[in-house]
Amino acid sequence: MLTPSLAQDIANKMMEVVPYNINIMDKNGVIIASGDESRIGFYHPAAHEAVKKAQTIEVAEDYNRMYRGLNMPIVFDQNVIGIVGITGNPIEVRPFGEIVRVTAQLLVQQKYSMHQSAIKERLMETFLYEWLHEERYNADFVQRGEKIGIDVRQSYVTCVIENNEEFSATQLEQLTFLQTNKNYFMQYSSHLIVVFIRSTKSYMAIVDYLRDTFSNARLSLGTPMETVQQSFHQAMQALRFGKELRPNEQFHTYEKIWLIDEFCQFTMKPHVQAELELLIKAGRNTDLIDTLLVYMEHNGDANKVSQKLHIHRNTLQYRLEKIEEVTGKNFDNLLDMFELYIISLAYKLQKDKE
Repeated sequence: MLTPSLAQDIANKMMEVVPYNINIMDKNGVIIASGDESRIGFYHPAAHEAVKKAQTIEVAEDYNRMYRGLNMPIVFDQNVIGIVGITGNPIEVRPFGEIVRVTAQLLVQQKYSMHQSAIKERLMETFLYEWLHEERYNADFVQRGEKIGIDVRQSYVTCVIENNEEFSATQLEQLTFLQTNKNYFMQYSSHLIVVFIRSTKSYMAIVDYLRDTFSNARLSLGTPMETVQQSFHQAMQALRFGKELRPNEQFHTYEKIWLIDEFCQFTMKPHVQAELELLIKAGRNTDLIDTLLVYMEHNGDANKVSQKLHIHRNTLQYRLEKIEEVTGKNFDNLLDMFELYIISLAYKLQKDKE
């Protein structure tokens, strides 16, 4: 509890306001900190006696390397953990005694509180990270959550905040209020924050606050699920697809892309990959795959597609016919259009992985 470094900090702070040398002794009466470094390491009999009696011991005269002054117990949690001493004529230093003793105890308490807070923060951060990846909650995991005030049996929805730059301390401070209502957050990486929001009727109010607070960042939202891990997966998928399919938007929800996510498994099917490969090879000099991507992005609006690609409408028409020839699909057929969309999605996903 009373380490040499903490003791020296206390001694230094005391000597900023008290015009006398300050010593700090441990429970064995050994000086572990002092304004006079030459005294560190020496045994102080009066200090040891003050520990045993749990009361202030005055030294009236200098003797045996022990100087005049007061030696007062530092009490923490009803136990004497050390002694703070003021060197000087007892009559002169006595008025400072209670101030020094109480201040020393407050500094110890403050240090302890900060230490406990840091431990709790580390425990919280570790638990939140595990919570994001835990597929099922056993009794031990539930109990661990309860010990730090988290009830994992409640329903939560996750919101992911992605920033191009590292988050500032000010931005993180703007999220601390969440924990007062059993909502939590963690910095998943230097550019990514995950917010755990209790799935109540008003949880979208918190989402709106996040959108306003992080207006320059990109946000994605999962849905309330049985586990946080599932909601987190949804939020990350919403972020992934949102950046690809709606790059100009800052807010993405899984509700808008769930169908795409479901169909995503088909993009790795052999026949999809085969058609994609044919399209890439056939379009090396004519940019067929890029044309298909822009065509899908602008819902088949020929004018917008031509402007985006900086090509003539006739050139666009030639490329579309070439895509139909290579893939055997017809842009006028709804099912064929859907399959072409799956092909373009497969290409985007592969580029994203690269």
